[in-house]
Amino acid sequence: MRHEYKAAFSDTLSRDELYEQVWSTPMVRLAKEYGLSDVGLAKVCKKHNIPKPPVGYWAKVQAGRRISRPPLHRSVKGDPSVSGFDVSPVTETNSSVP
Repeated sequence: MRHEYKAAFSDTLSRDELYEQVWSTPMVRLAKEYGLSDVGLAKVCKKHNIPKPPVGYWAKVQAGRRISRPPLHRSVKGDPSVSGFDVSPVTETNSSVP
């Protein structure tokens, strides 16, 4: 049995808002707030040209290191907003049933 997922867009964030959230909250925790996996949230960031913290960033922050973050560049598509991401299963398929 396989689940197919489709994003049900319910909120809209500016790219600036998502950028600030991604750099102030670990991706795993932030993704849970939006009902996504961290990989799913990373894909949203990539799609909207939003840089995300590198691996080990939060460990360095906890150790007291000050780390610079890259600037938020213009969106490739020119859209200043990011659609919300409430991901929910939409269909359930079973490959053994015709």
